[in-house]
Amino acid sequence: MSIDTTGDQVNHRGTGNEQYPPATLLALLVYSYCSGTFSSPQIKAPTHSEFAVRCLCANTHPHQEQVEKPTSSSPIPNPSL
Repeated sequence: MSIDTTGDQVNHRGTGNEQYPPATLLALLVYSYCSGTFSSPQIKAPTHSEFAVRCLCANTHPHQEQVEKPTSSSPIPNPSL
């Protein structure tokens, strides 16, 4: 399966924090959600410590707000369903 991320742009204005690569952020979120991690601090922490996540993210680390934005608008799965 392939998801087209070509329409996602990197911040070219030169202001604010450098945008984390959209495809890498998507891979990190999918990996984290599949492994049962849903909170943004817990998603960001393994980018510093876990070998598999560091490889997935090419040893880059997203800013906290970059992880919070997509996770705050995502529905939280209900395990009782």
